[in-house]
Amino acid sequence: DVSGLANLELLQHDIAAESLPDSTFDFVHARLVLMHLPEPEIAVARMVGALRPGGWLMLEEFDVPPLGSEAGVDGGATTLRTSVAFRTAMERSGVDMQCGRRLPGIMRGHGLVSIGGQGRMSLWTGGSAGAHLMRTNYVGLQKRMIDDGFIHAVDFNADLARLNDAEFVAVSPTMWSVWGRLP
Repeated sequence: DVSGLANLELLQHDIAAESLPDSTFDFVHARLVLMHLPEPEIAVARMVGALRPGGWLMLEEFDVPPLGSEAGVDGGATTLRTSVAFRTAMERSGVDMQCGRRLPGIMRGHGLVSIGGQGRMSLWTGGSAGAHLMRTNYVGLQKRMIDDGFIHAVDFNADLARLNDAEFVAVSPTMWSVWGRLP
């Protein structure tokens, strides 16, 4: 809750459709936005244009390795059939599953300096917040994944049940947090 903080103003905005006021903000942040946009470069240009000189932009996006390239984890990390179906559905709808790794270059291309960043991965175990995120995402695309033939309902339901299993372990996508400053 940020109520009562006189020096902070939160705004919600559709960056894909609307411009921002020029040279207005000291800090602009977007999380898990660009990977879903058909023209992320336009959104970044709008964000950079909204920065005051010396202002900072922070972008956070997932980077999901190509299927079959996940690093194994001792203890039985699992790639669910639903994970494969989910990725297929996302990619076919235009989501850039490797957006995170592109952030430093995007920022450099828009003239930002002092670029830095970090990538974070986690183990998502059965019943954890990560498993809950997986469930929420899968349920949101359930109809499409099944109707498009990416997975059968029986396999989908079995995978959902595994997300509560204490023995379930998955490796999260890498969350890239990258920042840069407008000179």
